[in-house]
Amino acid sequence: MKQLKKDMVLYIILVIISLLFYFVAIPQQIPLRSSWSGDITFTSRTFPYLLFFVMGVAALIGIVQTVIKIRWVTQPEEQQGIKDILQNILLPVYFFLLAIGYAMMFDRFGYAIATAIMIPVYLVSLKCKKWYYYAITYGVGITVFVVFKFLLNIPL
Repeated sequence: MKQLKKDMVLYIILVIISLLFYFVAIPQQIPLRSSWSGDITFTSRTFPYLLFFVMGVAALIGIVQTVIKIRWVTQPEEQQGIKDILQNILLPVYFFLLAIGYAMMFDRFGYAIATAIMIPVYLVSLKCKKWYYYAITYGVGITVFVVFKFLLNIPL
């Protein structure tokens, strides 16, 4: 039950973030060029709007699912020790710091080196032991590189 309440708070925060980005941040931060007049289907705001719309809808679906689970689940709350509480707090902070480290490596060394180094760090942190998860993740990383570098001609 305690986890469901945490999930509910997380989903509500995601809905608020989605709404703030959709209605405040995107219109303020992503300008529309004056050369884009008339009926234009795709603008510089299209993808960010789509991204935060999908995130908001997914969070709303999560809220509905959590409400349904809370109504039907009647389990006694489990006692958590101080170690569990610290782990629940520090684990997201650790992965956030890994993401910041990846961004700094990406800026300094580029996509290929940063991704090659950070993939095993993330998977080892998640205690992943299956070799094909590493292979799949590297495959996705290589696919992203090929698509951006050669198909879209966007340097990474």
